[in-house]
Amino acid sequence: MAPSAYDRAFRRLASLTDYETMATVPYHERTYRLARMDGLLDDLGRPFEGKPLLQVVGSKGKGTTTEAAASILRAGGLRTGAYTSPHLVHPSERITVDGRPPGGGRFAAAVDRVLPLALARAEGDRATFFELMTAVALLLFEEEGCEAAVLEAGMGGRLDSTTAPRRTAVLLTSISLDHVKQLGRTTALIAAEKAGAARRGVPFFSAVPPGSPAGRVVAERCRRVGAPLWTVERDWRVLDARTGLGEDGPWTSFDLALGKGPGVCRGFRIPMLGVHQAGNAALAAAAILLLSTRGGPDLPTASLWEGLQRTRVPGRLEVVGRRPLLILDGAHNGASVRAAVAAVRAVADPGGRLLVVFGANRDKDLRGMLRAFRGRARLYATEVANPRRAAARDILRLARAEGLAATAAGTPAEALAAARAAAGPRDVVLVTGSMYLAGALRGA
Repeated sequence: MAPSAYDRAFRRLASLTDYETMATVPYHERTYRLARMDGLLDDLGRPFEGKPLLQVVGSKGKGTTTEAAASILRAGGLRTGAYTSPHLVHPSERITVDGRPPGGGRFAAAVDRVLPLALARAEGDRATFFELMTAVALLLFEEEGCEAAVLEAGMGGRLDSTTAPRRTAVLLTSISLDHVKQLGRTTALIAAEKAGAARRGVPFFSAVPPGSPAGRVVAERCRRVGAPLWTVERDWRVLDARTGLGEDGPWTSFDLALGKGPGVCRGFRIPMLGVHQAGNAALAAAAILLLSTRGGPDLPTASLWEGLQRTRVPGRLEVVGRRPLLILDGAHNGASVRAAVAAVRAVADPGGRLLVVFGANRDKDLRGMLRAFRGRARLYATEVANPRRAAARDILRLARAEGLAATAAGTPAEALAAARAAAGPRDVVLVTGSMYLAGALRGA
């Protein structure tokens, strides 16, 4: 099949520096330069300047929070853009307008505007693939007449290209150990990088517990730069979070309390599995509610419930088969894999087994992820299609060191076939360890 206009344009961008697929990337101001991104946006006329623009940063939960916020804004009647990464199956997933890609021709035209400007000002300082995609997203949101947009940060926040445009608010989802070579080996160091997105006068909404080491770092950063800070537990609380799997699919419900008063917004529901998703959805809802009191988008109250009910995030504990239950999840650090296992246990048949198809990148916390399955699962080790991938034999060695029953099972498709062949109708087959693995098998 001949490549589409979208594919051809995307490959032009990806032929430049693509840090998503590089094994080691120096993380410093010379590699990730906000000044370079600012200059590119200046050359484009600062697209989407002055309109509601939310930035989502964090270790995990960014994709769900981004999609939940965009869905709420859409339900409130605003034409809304969303920028996410990485893609699961096709790169057109990264930039959407009202939930749909803008089309190959429009994407290619935006690339044709952005790329020459970026190359003209390069002078040995070439823009990264992620910077170019961010610029293309903002340009498309402007050209498509979007009235609001949500940007998911890539890695960190302090040096991330999504920090360059003027934002209405920053939403911080969580802090856990991920990208430790670049961001730091403690949650406090990682929090400093994420909270580096804070700017004077820009509301900052943090779902990190304020009493934790990471929470204290976030508070200090916001105080130092003059960013108004709202935090979970103090300014909003998630109550009565539950998750389940019905005939219509997975669901998570919760109530939301704002401030310390008695008022509670009841009956929120998001069609996703796992009580941890309640925290991500609540962050999006609370931020939009609280922003409305400070001149932000004033949406009909019903749009909060309607927007969350319409939120869809493929590859996040996505149920794609029954009997055996087959779930695809892109978790790729210890905290997110533990959350995935807890979510699966909440809906699994107590008499069934857990069979895990696992592949990951070698720069991830492989031991931390595998430890989440200890004593609970049979593992089928495979390899993701990424230059940074961990070899199946290395995963197998680490899994057995953790006391897991494990086998190396060839390609992702072969590993999935082996797990499904071994599974009975009461069992669960969980695909996890990497967004690349979940995307490859979802696409198949």
